[in-house]
Amino acid sequence: MSFKFDFDQEDQEIVQVDNPLNSYNEIIKPKIHLFDEILKSLINIRISYENVVLGGISMRRRTIYDVRGQIMSEDDMSDNGNNSTNFLLSEDDLIKGIYEGGLKSWECASDLIEYLESFNIDNNNAIIEMGCGNAMPSIRIIERLINNQLNNNGLKIILSDYNYDVLRLVTIPNMILMLMKKIDNETFIKLQEDEVIRDEEIVITESLIKWVKEYLYNNKISIDLISGGWGNEYVEIIENSTIEYKNRLVLCSEGIYSNDTLPIVAGIVSKLTNGQTDTFIAAKDVYFGVGGSIAVFETWLQNLQVEYSVKKVGGNGSLSRSIVHCK
Repeated sequence: MSFKFDFDQEDQEIVQVDNPLNSYNEIIKPKIHLFDEILKSLINIRISYENVVLGGISMRRRTIYDVRGQIMSEDDMSDNGNNSTNFLLSEDDLIKGIYEGGLKSWECASDLIEYLESFNIDNNNAIIEMGCGNAMPSIRIIERLINNQLNNNGLKIILSDYNYDVLRLVTIPNMILMLMKKIDNETFIKLQEDEVIRDEEIVITESLIKWVKEYLYNNKISIDLISGGWGNEYVEIIENSTIEYKNRLVLCSEGIYSNDTLPIVAGIVSKLTNGQTDTFIAAKDVYFGVGGSIAVFETWLQNLQVEYSVKKVGGNGSLSRSIVHCK
C-alpha cells in the first residue's frame, strides 16, 4: 500500500497539531561522543564476530556472547563490582528509560537493508541512523558508497543510540568489522601486531586503530556518535552537524514500537525531512502490548503535514512489516 499526502486536497481532513517535541523533555539529554575516544576505549579488545545475511547481504556482526563477555570482564576489573553496564546482561529486550534493545539485530533492520538496495544513494552525503544499535543499515549504506567511490565530496555519518555503551560495544566494532573487509590478508596480519587470531576474530590493536583513522580521513568520512534521548536538542545537534551536507539519508528501525516513542519519532521526522532529505522508518505494522503501529504513525505524519508513502515488505496479517518513506 502506498499513500502520498496531498496538501491541496480540499476534502482531506487534517488535524493541526503542535510538534510533540515542543512539549517533550528528554530523560537523558543527548550527548556527542568523539569517534576517536571510543576507538581508544577499544584498544586491545578481542572481537569475535559472525557472518550473517541481512536483507540478502552478507555482513559481519559482533556476537552478543562476545559483548556480554566484555561486559563481565569489565565488571571483574572494576573496584567495587558495580558496573554501570550490568543492565546489558539482562534477558530483557527493553528496560524503560534505561535500555532500548540496542545489542540485538531486529527484524526490521534487515527489511531496511533489503529495501534500500534498490534506492539510489549516489547523491547522499550524510547518513543519520536513529536508535542505531548494531547499525547494520547504516553500515551497509556506507559500504555501498565506499565500494562505488561515491563519497568523493565527503561523507558525514551520525549514529545515535540511547545507550553510550551500545555505541561502544557494538556500533563501532561493527563499523570496524566492515572496514576490515577492505584490506588484504597480509595487511590484516600486520595490523594484528603478532596477536594469535582465530577465524572470525580480530584484535583492536593500536596499528588497526591508526589504519581505521587514516582510511576514514583519506576517504573523507567523518563519524559522529550521539547517546541519550530524542527531542529538540537532538534535532539541533543533527542540524548543526550536517549544515554543510544537503542530501541527507535518515534511517530508523523499530523506533515507533511504543506510544511513548512514536510521536517523538514523528516530530523528529517532520523537522529533519525536506526536499533534500529522505527518511526511512522500518517497523512492524502493530506492536502488540506496547501500542506502536504504522497506522498511528501515519496519523501523526498527516497531522504534522509530512509527505510520505508506505510499502509492505514482509510478514502476513497482524505480523506484517512496512517501511515508511518520508520526503
